[in-house]
Amino acid sequence: MILRDVGLATYRLERGKRDEECAEYRKFGFQTGCVQDLYRRCLPRLVTPKTAKVLIDLADEDDWVNPSQIQRSLSVTISPWRASLAEYWSRDEFGRKQFALEALHGGLIWLAHVEGWPTEPLEIAYQSSLQRGLVNEFYSKKTYPNSSKTATIKLFCEFGVDDAKYYAVVMRRRKELRRVFLGATVPESYNVWTTLRSFAWLSDQAVQIQIVHPDYGGPTVHDLSSVLSSVS
Repeated sequence: MILRDVGLATYRLERGKRDEECAEYRKFGFQTGCVQDLYRRCLPRLVTPKTAKVLIDLADEDDWVNPSQIQRSLSVTISPWRASLAEYWSRDEFGRKQFALEALHGGLIWLAHVEGWPTEPLEIAYQSSLQRGLVNEFYSKKTYPNSSKTATIKLFCEFGVDDAKYYAVVMRRRKELRRVFLGATVPESYNVWTTLRSFAWLSDQAVQIQIVHPDYGGPTVHDLSSVLSSVS
């Protein structure tokens, strides 16, 4: 198998707690999603027999990081790593990104040694994430030409600690001409595009976007006529 998915988890910390007591852990998951996603994007091909997804389960316990705590179910491996969420909350925004990177990478390296996996791809993902300044920005793979083919939209996302900002990027002959802010939301998953339900041209000059999130509401329409007229 190929390792296709990595992330952080707080299963150990949530054990035995009521749902309302776990709000802080859910917020931690949202805030660190940008770093988890960035690391995954930077990770080269890594062959991991019987494992396609790894979740690093964090807890601040002396005896937590032990091979006996590794859980395996089908192609998913949940592996322990020691980290203090109190330290995470004490840091500023960039410090929180650093915390997430160190916890994710440290846990993966430890698991790789236990399992006998090569660590070079993990080191490449770690260094590449640092070289990008822990900034996670990317275009969607899909493009959206309007009916007259006079303009094409590519969606662009700035995936940060507190939200994911979406932009419509007006393209012509593969050149970026203008960006239009479409909205922002807290991602439900570190794979940020899962929150994007639909995007479509309503006419040659207007687009509609709908994001799946209870705080975002229904679909919104954006008139791009002023943008398109200025670049025509």
